[in-house]
Amino acid sequence: MRIASVVSSNIIKIRMRQFTTIIMTITLFLLTGFSVGKSENVDNNLNVNDSLKRVIVTRMNGVWVMTNYIKDIQKNKSPLKSFGLLNGKGVVELSINGSLHKDTVLCSAVINNHEELNFTGCPKRNNNSLLTINLEDYYTDCHYEIGLDTLKNKISIVLYRLNLENKLIEKRYFTKVLEHYDITNKIESGISRLVNETLLAGQYRQVNAKGKESIVTFNSNGSITGFESFKSYYISTDFLIGPTQNFDQIILERQDGKHQAFGITIKKDTVYLNQIKGNNENFETLKLGKTKYILTKK
Repeated sequence: MRIASVVSSNIIKIRMRQFTTIIMTITLFLLTGFSVGKSENVDNNLNVNDSLKRVIVTRMNGVWVMTNYIKDIQKNKSPLKSFGLLNGKGVVELSINGSLHKDTVLCSAVINNHEELNFTGCPKRNNNSLLTINLEDYYTDCHYEIGLDTLKNKISIVLYRLNLENKLIEKRYFTKVLEHYDITNKIESGISRLVNETLLAGQYRQVNAKGKESIVTFNSNGSITGFESFKSYYISTDFLIGPTQNFDQIILERQDGKHQAFGITIKKDTVYLNQIKGNNENFETLKLGKTKYILTKK
């Protein structure tokens, strides 16, 4: 479902998440009043579990990111400026695998964009609503339930946070950013994919500091073509620990596996990649240096 130094913290599996496997008991049933399309209506000839399985496969499968974070990134084009919507906010990304194996569903939750919890769930009969998940290792004063909602014919996952008396504390909406969740893929998260697509994905005319030009393509999955010896990129979204900085960063990976970090500034259709000044190991305040590359979107 993430820095002794700025570069190293963003490189370890591209995000330093402390993966913790938690086996949870999950109760899933249809959301009361949930409006579904005709083809998705519950078949009275099916038992409850069969109906719930179909809802998981057709509606809940995929990777989901907190909707208000998506809107903020689209507005200001800066993960650093939007980090306040992730830091200390608990569950900010949800992944659900619609494939069922003996009534078990593989899921994960990203906490504060820094740690990921993997858990399993299985549909179970009940009369009312939602998917209940247990995050008691993090939150001892509440529990969570997950449901589905439609707004303007668009499906959203809703995360309900309730206190121990089962009263609603918070309701949080999530938007799908990846159609399929692959638990073996620890590099491409939903937030990374979202930021890539929003900020950088596309084709550019690149000019380096020596005036040499090339056509470069940044793909949504983090791969690069046509950019010197660089093969992949990652835009930093986790600023929880590490040197102080007041600019966004992009980490580029070369064919030999070595990484290089640059400051990234986006002004309309032009992207500036700057060298970074400061000692990462000593946690000095980082500053932008000279512009190394200028990329203009085609």
